[in-house]
Amino acid sequence: MIRLLFTNRTLASSLLLAITFTLQTSIAMAAPSQTEETSATREIPDCTFTLVDHVTLAAERAGVIREIRVAEGDRIGNDELVARLASEEASAHLRLARLAAESDIAIRLAVKTQSVAFTELQQAEELNKRRQIYTEFELRRLRLTLDKTILEAQQAEHDRELRTLEEAVAAATLRSFEIRSTFAGTVVQVLRRPGEAVQQGEPIARIVNTGRLKVEGFAPVQQISDFHPGQKISVVANDVSPAVVLQGQLRFVDVSVQSVTQEVRIWAEVDNSAGLARPGLSATLQIHPDTPAAVHVSEMQASPETRSRK
Repeated sequence: MIRLLFTNRTLASSLLLAITFTLQTSIAMAAPSQTEETSATREIPDCTFTLVDHVTLAAERAGVIREIRVAEGDRIGNDELVARLASEEASAHLRLARLAAESDIAIRLAVKTQSVAFTELQQAEELNKRRQIYTEFELRRLRLTLDKTILEAQQAEHDRELRTLEEAVAAATLRSFEIRSTFAGTVVQVLRRPGEAVQQGEPIARIVNTGRLKVEGFAPVQQISDFHPGQKISVVANDVSPAVVLQGQLRFVDVSVQSVTQEVRIWAEVDNSAGLARPGLSATLQIHPDTPAAVHVSEMQASPETRSRK
């Protein structure tokens, strides 16, 4: 009886060890799959290419369009003239202000007057050392004249500085009649013609730059914890042959969740300098696992309390 009891206990211990070993083996085999799932590339379908750089240039002031320098489809550089309003009066004001600012006649006259006044006072004081010719009142008058010429010279310098500022104001006023590009790009729309009158703020032309594009989409809220600005991404343009794949970085993960769909808006920026993709195309966004740079960015964005808990 005792031997049978001992045998049963031995069998139970062996069975328990076997079960424990089986569980450990299952956990070990499941761990790599979980790691692979965490490090897998996430795909966000139904994304859309949109523009990053686009602007509708407007008139800075009211006036009549004198000339339009561009046409639809033209490539233009940064700060390039697009259109100009009639500005003859402003140009004349600038020429007047420039002539006034360049004139130094008042300064030269004040310097010469100061030199004469100084010489008169110096001679009077020298003569009085040998013989009392000038009264104290006359010497005071000469000193006052010298002080006056010094102040007049300073006033002439001050007036010239003011005229220089007036020239700058006139130049800025003349520039306000010009409509210039704010970045290099392509003219996609010209909205006005020479001879038309425009009010302040009315659109003149639209310019876009497709050298870099934004790819926007919505990701399930369950995946958002794996996404951080700075992660490397790939974008596959749909409905394009041959296939177009662009590289870039995740730039934005919204802090709010869409209440109906339980999705979060995200967008990435890609380099499209080759012009392979176009705004409006649909795309699939592939977000790669965290890179060291992305992890660093996410840690920098974490709150001090979160970092302290880590």
